[in-house]
Amino acid sequence: MTKSSVVPESLGDGFLDLEVLSQPPRASIEDLGGSFWNYEGRGKDQVVYVMDSGCDMNHPEVRNVKFRKDWIFGGTILQGDEKVDALDYIHYKHGTPVTGKIAGERTGVAQEAEIVVVKMTDGRGSINHDTIINSFVKVYDDILKNPGRNCIINFSSGWYHPNDRRYAWNDKAAALHEFHIAYNRLAMDVLKKLLDLPNVVLVAPVDNDTPGAPIYVYPARFGNLDEFENKIVVVGGYDPRTGYVSNPWDDYVRVAAFYIDGGLAVEYPAYPPKPTERQKRLQLESADGSSFVTGVIATILGTGISMADAIPYLYSQAYPRVEGGPNVVYNGIQIGQWTQNLWPAWYSPSPRVTNTPVKTIFRNGVALKTVYSTILGPSPRPVAKRTADVGGSSELP
Repeated sequence: MTKSSVVPESLGDGFLDLEVLSQPPRASIEDLGGSFWNYEGRGKDQVVYVMDSGCDMNHPEVRNVKFRKDWIFGGTILQGDEKVDALDYIHYKHGTPVTGKIAGERTGVAQEAEIVVVKMTDGRGSINHDTIINSFVKVYDDILKNPGRNCIINFSSGWYHPNDRRYAWNDKAAALHEFHIAYNRLAMDVLKKLLDLPNVVLVAPVDNDTPGAPIYVYPARFGNLDEFENKIVVVGGYDPRTGYVSNPWDDYVRVAAFYIDGGLAVEYPAYPPKPTERQKRLQLESADGSSFVTGVIATILGTGISMADAIPYLYSQAYPRVEGGPNVVYNGIQIGQWTQNLWPAWYSPSPRVTNTPVKTIFRNGVALKTVYSTILGPSPRPVAKRTADVGGSSELP
């Protein structure tokens, strides 16, 4: 990976969410100089299935996305086969910004990936249990037609555990509980079949509940199962203002991504604060962080690394931005891969050795032995000593 070609993308104000993806350990955001460093291939030859509400094909962020012509439409009875983003009735869209975070012209990561839109809404514009499970089955059938290509499934949605407090216990509660148990069992069977394919990985977020709360949403809850290790990438959220967890969490969450409450950019009727024109234009904060992780995985795979190695590599590179914070996604591009004139002043491409004489032993006025303190890198802390030894008697001056 360290030999892969990389390119800087100069960003304007407000793109911290992209900058942090290529922020190396020890480097500050200021060291990035307003750039996002990406792999030159930008996800070339990778296939990303965006399972969501569709996409607004007229949005400027997606005008150059490499869409597959044919969409996949979920549902069996009331199929919604219009090529639109069905969630535009509440003054914002969902599938559009998710797609933009993955491959958008300015807000995306993997602009060269092939995007397959999987519209999970039915003819009424809603995502429900029927359309979700049917969409997974159709994605499975589609992938079987392309067995040799890496396929990343981005699922920025979910359904809730039957014991979730959202469901009130009333006279219908027992039947509802039984339905959800059966549904989860069916979903588990479908996902197992899908994720048994060696060229497939699923990226799914935790939900938007209280920081540190238990994870109630599926398929993220399936990420706790050994059989889905490295097959379901469960993405947590972290607050860039603090560096700490901003969403539900569990020990099996191994990577987090940039998250800001969608209320900053989403315009509900009579819901303050109103988004700025720039936020409405770019929809910067209305998609969850799992989209970023999907884009990073696509770019890593685009360097030629295998699917079996890509997810462990993703986890190995993630690191906390503050002490006590979660492991935040990082694409692994090191400062040494940057263009040299953009290196931070403190950086050296190899450990810099600084030799400082600390004691000199003389013989007849001639220095015989010098003990050096060897300092590696920019740290002034002595970490090793090297002695040049000579013979003869000596005297201290």
